[in-house]
Amino acid sequence: MLLVIEDYIVIPKSRPRFSKKTGKVYSPSYRKEVSLAWLLKQAALNLEDGYKQFGKHEELFVAIVFRSSCYRRADIDNLTKLVYDALEKSCIIENDKQIRREYHDIVDTSENDVLFVLIQPKGDLNFNEIAELMFLVKGFVPSSGLKSW
Repeated sequence: MLLVIEDYIVIPKSRPRFSKKTGKVYSPSYRKEVSLAWLLKQAALNLEDGYKQFGKHEELFVAIVFRSSCYRRADIDNLTKLVYDALEKSCIIENDKQIRREYHDIVDTSENDVLFVLIQPKGDLNFNEIAELMFLVKGFVPSSGLKSW
């Protein structure tokens, strides 16, 4: 399943904070997770193959490619944490513990901002598919107003 979110810049996940007022720990990036989860769910629902939810015992491979000029100083680990949490909140995956292999990349470009998320069962992926994904990322043409394809 390939999800493409156009015109969206992922904000890196920040560390948990401690509230002096209530004494509780909270995540300041919760709203970012929810908004990205909604976009990922919409992208999954718009796929030709239909929406697929991966079971909790299914081992997964996830490739995430961020295409933007905004990530020059971003920590890729914090970017991917936010995407993983959003995938959980959108119910596409049960838990990010299912992810057994991963590939992350940042493609620096002055063109439009795009997030690519490829999710597949662990045994189904080969290196040719990663090469095809990178070819797609580098030659991506906006889909005339659509947020995903």
